[in-house]
Amino acid sequence: MNKYAAYCASDFDANEGYNTKEHKMNAHSRTSSEIETVPYSDILPVFTPQFCKDFEFKDVQHFLKDLLKPEEFRYIAKEEGKAQIFHMLWVLQNKSDADIMSFLNCIAYDYKWIVDDIKNILREHSPVTEEYLETLKRMRNDHQNFTDFNVHRTKPFMKLRAALRSLNPKIGLASVVLLGELGSGKKWLALDVCSEFTVLQAMNFKIFHIDTKFCDSPDEDLHALNTLMLKLNPNHHFTLEGPSKISYKILHLQEQLRELLKAKQFLNCLLVLTNVQNIKTLEAFNLGCKRLIITRNKKVSEKLSTKTNKHFNLEEGLSFTEFRLLLDKYIKKYDWREFATTNETDIYYLSNGDPYLLSIIAKHLREKKSNWFQWKKYLENLQIPDKKFKRDIETSLEVLTQEQMRRYAVFAIFPHCVGIPVKVSQNHS
Repeated sequence: MNKYAAYCASDFDANEGYNTKEHKMNAHSRTSSEIETVPYSDILPVFTPQFCKDFEFKDVQHFLKDLLKPEEFRYIAKEEGKAQIFHMLWVLQNKSDADIMSFLNCIAYDYKWIVDDIKNILREHSPVTEEYLETLKRMRNDHQNFTDFNVHRTKPFMKLRAALRSLNPKIGLASVVLLGELGSGKKWLALDVCSEFTVLQAMNFKIFHIDTKFCDSPDEDLHALNTLMLKLNPNHHFTLEGPSKISYKILHLQEQLRELLKAKQFLNCLLVLTNVQNIKTLEAFNLGCKRLIITRNKKVSEKLSTKTNKHFNLEEGLSFTEFRLLLDKYIKKYDWREFATTNETDIYYLSNGDPYLLSIIAKHLREKKSNWFQWKKYLENLQIPDKKFKRDIETSLEVLTQEQMRRYAVFAIFPHCVGIPVKVSQNHS
């Protein structure tokens, strides 16, 4: 048995070190109540900075081959630098406590200080850890589909993470603009990055999400600003006094919000604006704080100067590996690899890696194994829109009313060749 196997197979004690003969209490052992409330998978992200700074996967990779599935090992080994660390942590976050304990035992020989830090936090949570866990819990409750089915998209994740952590409206970048076509996965990418520990920490664990998809008038802008005010101060009292014109009400509320955002607790907060469709809404939320602006409207993106705003265009779809991870998320009833054969590859390339389309396909494959070949046939007959066609769609969407947008959202998932029954259409008219 080599030194790594020996240490990983042993039990670790904080004071006694490793002992394979006596079954001492493991350094990572916790009380039953702690195990029930906080799994290792939730604690590990707190140590992202330590892993990124000090850890080298190659130091322990020859042993971890025995601990990880072949596809998991390849998923980690193919990356380099910080991306490799994130792949490793993402794999571990889907593991049981027992597997993570084995991993910690493996790395303790070379990285005792990291293991000791994890041990100490497991015994007694720091205020930062508590705040992270509370924030994580809220985000999971608010976005359950995202929690269950999100797949990490490595390249855009790393780019957006770096951009958000560099925001500093006082001396540099004020906003990050995430531009992407309909169904490109902008919102879930933003949620993924905004739930990452170091990003949350950079915002003092204060990230506020406002959906502006209905903001096509001053009244709706005011409503969205009111929503933000209540997120910042749930006890805020809206008086009937003051200006009567909507434009003046907006100005008055903006002044209140800017003043509130100067408070110490909100100094580094991030405002995430999703579905920003017009410049007036963009300007309504110019409140002096850090912003992540998510839009498919190029005019919104072009309005913001590149000198003080970071522009990020989400053009790429899912990678083939990410599509396979998506299938793992959706399909639990059977081993999809036994049924995929070459259909898996064909479906991916026929879809051009489109995140929205692949999510729909994965959801259907979850229910019926026989759908693999059928979906391949559908995609072969379905014309996937090219860039020009998508631009034409975007231009058309900009002139739709909110009611027309609602109908579009209902029926847009169907290809042009599908005949929709009149009764179904009437139910949504």
